[in-house]
Amino acid sequence: YDALGVPVFSPDSSRIAYAAESSGKQLVVIDGKEESYFDRVGTPVFSPDSKRIAYAANLNDKWFMVVNGKLQKAYDGVGAPVFSPDSKRLAYIAQQNEKQFIVVGGKPGEYYDAVSTPVFNSTGDRIAYIAQLSGSQFVVIDERRESIYDAIGEGSLKFSPDGKRIAYLAQVGDKWM
Repeated sequence: YDALGVPVFSPDSSRIAYAAESSGKQLVVIDGKEESYFDRVGTPVFSPDSKRIAYAANLNDKWFMVVNGKLQKAYDGVGAPVFSPDSKRLAYIAQQNEKQFIVVGGKPGEYYDAVSTPVFNSTGDRIAYIAQLSGSQFVVIDERRESIYDAIGEGSLKFSPDGKRIAYLAQVGDKWM
């Protein structure tokens, strides 16, 4: 290959994947087998059970999430894949017509001006992310909007160990809570 990405091991250490470039095209190599060639590819991500793998790929100015070698729906942009801890669900940021949204299990959510990387709870049955719309920020939990704030601390979304509660930093005026 002309160039290689950093290798990624599966959580159980039985599999390996990496991005590669050849003659101006990029691909992902999984366990020594070449996937399809694209204009660009992102870093591959294994599911926690090591059975699934996903990565972003660009072809002809459209972005796709590739899951186990299968292209998902095309968008103007996609972010890095995030698997739930139980490996059953996959989520990622997508962009279409200058709006962002979260795709969970292949289904796009509500469109916003911007969204953060989604966070799953420990059992994988709940998901949360920060969304921005018309200058206001709020947390979206299981596709339900929470209170509106002036700002929400980036990276502060945390589910409790039992997955039932969520905490985050929020700002109203010049005060953080």
